[in-house]
Amino acid sequence: MTEQEQHERLMQRTLELARTGFIKIAPDPFRGALLAQGDQIVGEGYMANRNDLAPELHALKAAGDKARGATLYLNLEPAFGARNGINIVEAIIGAGVARVIVAMRDPNLNASGRSLRALEQAGIETACGVLEAEALQLNEIYVKDMRTRRPFVNLLTCMSLDGKTATPMGDSDGLISSASRDFVHTLRARYDAVLMGVNAILEEDPQLNCKVLRGCDPWRVIVDSQARTPTLAKIFLRSDPDEPRPPVLIAISYGAHEEHLRSLRHAGAEILHCPDEDSSSPQVDLSRLMQLLHKRGITSVLIEGGATIKAAALQSGIVDKVSFIVAPKIIGGQEAKSPVGGEGAMIIPEALPITQMQSRPLGSDLLIEGYLA
Repeated sequence: MTEQEQHERLMQRTLELARTGFIKIAPDPFRGALLAQGDQIVGEGYMANRNDLAPELHALKAAGDKARGATLYLNLEPAFGARNGINIVEAIIGAGVARVIVAMRDPNLNASGRSLRALEQAGIETACGVLEAEALQLNEIYVKDMRTRRPFVNLLTCMSLDGKTATPMGDSDGLISSASRDFVHTLRARYDAVLMGVNAILEEDPQLNCKVLRGCDPWRVIVDSQARTPTLAKIFLRSDPDEPRPPVLIAISYGAHEEHLRSLRHAGAEILHCPDEDSSSPQVDLSRLMQLLHKRGITSVLIEGGATIKAAALQSGIVDKVSFIVAPKIIGGQEAKSPVGGEGAMIIPEALPITQMQSRPLGSDLLIEGYLA
């Protein structure tokens, strides 16, 4: 095994450690740490929740005296300054670590490169860029937040092999496998908010809750230009009576009746006025909505339905990623629902290209993911 192959193998393990903290990390980035003497792992750590100690400290504690002269592998540059009253860089220096290898620098411009320079000034060798693409993908939400101050948006679709989301009668129960349903709830645990159009609320009345252990219900964001959301809709319910009810945000345009707006507020909703000034009909400006959501601390949005809102989201350019769950079923029928509505592309060159495509099985289904170019 070459030195580069050894670095990649140990960094791959570091990325696996970082992924372990999937639940309740946002908006903090995933962080993993690994200490090795040669090719032998002597200490590991990861960030389990946003209030946890830094993974470097867990790895250093596990390694003990073996940290001296060791190589520290990190998927993300160490946090600069003190965290929970402890200076991470000083802890690394004090432990006698000889070399620090990171997959990527911190995308926060106020911190990027500062920890690495401090380590180098202390005589510790540093290197950056091992499995950088994988590290960027792992922390794609954090990277988007730091670079643009806008939420990372993932458009989720569940459909049959022939591209249908429901039968002509609107039935979609049992379309995807239990493994796929678990995956959807895992995404809800990771993303700050789930966004839907009002038509999906009126037709399906979903609760949009999270059933993952230790996961929290996401914020519910409903794009509802005329404020037609029923006050008895399930989105106002909570999964756990001991937990606070997640906020419900209703994004409206012009012309919504004030009486219904008062009823929605009484039911627990917050009303966001974000009309599309360029539209002749009452529509919500999705780009402006993303700005308003970020001001409320929402760094990631999962779009789940329906076809109209998905088309509008793609057309507005707010979508970063698409996740398509394809079930091995053929529904057929010209009247069966499709995942994306709107006018669509008139010619193939107008179709939206998807890059970095990846796929993996979810039970009997297939998950296909990619990024908007």
